[in-house]
Amino acid sequence: MVIPVLTVGIRRYTTEANRGFAFGLFYVIMNIGALLSGPIVDICTILYKEGGNKQDEDDTEINTYNDWELSGYRLVILVGIVTNVVACIVSLNIKEISIVEIPENNNESQGYPSSHQSSTLKSFQPTKESTIEILKETLRTKSFWRFSAVCVITLNVRMIFRHLDATLPKYMVREFGENVPKGTIYSINPALIIILVPLITAATTEVDPLIMIHHGSYISAASVFALVFSTSIPSCIIFVVFLSIGEAIWSPRLYDYSMKVCKEGREGTYMALNSAPLFAAKLPVGFMSGYLLQKYCPQDGPRESKIMWLIIGLTTAVSPVLLTIFWGYISKRDECQLQKKENSPANDRTELQLLRDSD
Repeated sequence: MVIPVLTVGIRRYTTEANRGFAFGLFYVIMNIGALLSGPIVDICTILYKEGGNKQDEDDTEINTYNDWELSGYRLVILVGIVTNVVACIVSLNIKEISIVEIPENNNESQGYPSSHQSSTLKSFQPTKESTIEILKETLRTKSFWRFSAVCVITLNVRMIFRHLDATLPKYMVREFGENVPKGTIYSINPALIIILVPLITAATTEVDPLIMIHHGSYISAASVFALVFSTSIPSCIIFVVFLSIGEAIWSPRLYDYSMKVCKEGREGTYMALNSAPLFAAKLPVGFMSGYLLQKYCPQDGPRESKIMWLIIGLTTAVSPVLLTIFWGYISKRDECQLQKKENSPANDRTELQLLRDSD
């Protein structure tokens, strides 16, 4: 419920020129939260390890019902409550606005140079129509079906992050022992995202987001094959590093692309309808991870982990290959989008011409 609303807010508070960087910053902040959450949980559980629950010598848990104590996990929940209360207070001060970019010819009439881009604020009123009417209008839009195609095609490459969460840690423990620094290796991902995303989005803010998604997905898909060629800790590090580089290129721009193709006032509908396949796919990916670990990387017995990662790699590679095959369809622009581009500053017209040439 929260992520679609946040992405809509970023669209309303930005212009087309700085929206790509804004989504990059949004993605960085999410990863800062991911990076900090692990140490916070560790600190809470270590500081209050003896609180609330105690264990006897046989490791049998004894619950102390009479005396209430602040245990480590209760402290984790308390931290979550406090931060969410702060977020609610902040949200009460958010205004329903939209930034309107002043057309280029209006700037000239007001004495600005033709390359000068300005904007103004206006209050925004959400469209009040019935759910059926909104769905009918959305489903009749060609850009929605192209957007849906991109979301479905990139499903496989997005699922690699579930393997990063579930498959990789279990694989490392079984192949390299209980003392393998799996948490440290995993933390490479958010650390690199925090560093790379601002640099990449700032350098490529004028590049069409769909192009960034196309190229970045190849890097993320190729990262899996490091584990196909070698079963070692360095290969795990290479996998996480290249996965993070690809993610920094394409994942933030997926939000930018989502907001770029949808009509104002219909952002929530686009995000909701196209989040459904992603959440629906998480369940079979969980089953796939468990099955592959059981078959090719069991806790006891011979292991063939390279075959497991080859299957995962080939499954992931489907996404960038399909993007290439269907590029002619998904890269098309509706007339309203082309008209919007033509009304943008002159430095965006080169990109428009490139898009038309590619079509």
